[in-house]
This record gives sequence, structure tokens and C-alpha cells, in this order.
Amino acid sequence: MSSTLLEEQLKALTQVERLKSLTGVEREADGLHEILGRKSTNAMQAIIGRKTILEALPKGDISLRAPTAMKVSDKRKVEAEVGFHVPAKKPPASGTTEVKDTLHISSEMIATLDSPAFEIKAITPEQQPIAEGYPTVWAWNVEAKESGEQLLTATVYALVGDKSDRMRIASYEHKISVSVREQTWGEWLEAAGKEIGTVQGIFVALGAVATSFLACLAWFGVGRRRNKTTSSVAFTELSPPAT
Repeated sequence: MSSTLLEEQLKALTQVERLKSLTGVEREADGLHEILGRKSTNAMQAIIGRKTILEALPKGDISLRAPTAMKVSDKRKVEAEVGFHVPAKKPPASGTTEVKDTLHISSEMIATLDSPAFEIKAITPEQQPIAEGYPTVWAWNVEAKESGEQLLTATVYALVGDKSDRMRIASYEHKISVSVREQTWGEWLEAAGKEIGTVQGIFVALGAVATSFLACLAWFGVGRRRNKTTSSVAFTELSPPAT
């Protein structure tokens, strides 16, 4: 057999092996696509299922109350009130804006308030129950840190599912616009004076406590000295006369 024929046969065998390997790769690729397809379908079903669960929840009312304008370092309160068949309240005070809307509610809900331009401290628990006929109120103290048109983002979550498999789904979100301006020199001095007055008041209170404590110590020392003197006199009177 000539060398040329051997070379051709080797080439043919190499091509066959290559085709076999390609076929295996294609099969693996087909299997991977099938797995990914199933996972994608499951994920889509889960997303649609969550939407169905959320839309099946009853509708309630929400009211957001926040200041319309603040100064840097100002501290104000922001409230979110959620209710189910709750009577309407009086309009908010001057300088406060109120946004009313509806949302899907669950038996327990979570509310958050976020903004990089404010220091936010929660007054109420983050998670609270909802009761028919009674408003549930979330409240936060906010301190303005940056001037300009700033945004506060309020988000209310519905809790669905069992405790072992509970999901938190955003039921409502709203961005509250607050106009924040810099303090004037007069306002800054006034705020600084209040802070200094608070510090002075603390030192005065501490001084009063220290004075009372020293007075108690002095009274206790005088009492002990009196007791020692009385005991010495009594001992002298009871001693027999010297012979």
C-alpha cells in the first residue's frame, strides 16, 4: 500500500473522529439549552405568579405627608399612613404637602424612607400590622444635609407567603420633592446659640447634682463626728472615780 493511500486513510479517520466529537458537543449544547430553557420558564412563571399574588391582594389607601421646604440642618417629620376602610383625615398643616394614592395591602407591611441628602431616623418600627378601620402610621425624623431640590423616596412593601417562604414585594413607591436652602448667617448663629444654651444647661444640671452630692457628703461627715463625741462623753460619765 502506497504512502499516499495511507495518508488519505489517516485523514479520513481524523475527520470521522472530529465529527464524532462535534456531535457530542452539539448534544451537550442541546442539553444545556434545554436546562436553561426550563430554568428560564420557571423564573418567568415565578415572576408572573408573584404579580398574580400581589394583584389579588385588597386595595387600600396611602397618604404621604412631608415638608415642602426646609433649611440645611432643619429637622422635620415625614409620615406614611396606610389604611383599609379608614375615614378621611383633616388636611395637613401649612408648609406640609400630602400625597394620596391607593396600593395593594397585606396583613403586615414594611415601609422605608431613603435619601442621600437627608439624615433619616425611624420613629416607628419598619414592619407593622394592618387593621381594617384603623390607620397604620410610619414616621421618620429627617434632617436636611444638602441644599437644592432634594428627593425622599418612600417605599411600602407587601408581605406575602408563609413565614418560611415569605416574600417582600414593593407595592408602592413615591418620590417626595423637598426644596432645601442654605442657612443665613443669622439663622446659623441662632442655631449655634441654641446648641450652646443646651450644652450650658447640661453643665448647670451637672453642677447642681455635684453640689447636692457634696452637701450630702458634708452632712454625713458632720453626723459621724457628732456620734463620736456623744459616745466619748457617755463613756466618761460611766467610768468609776479614781481612788
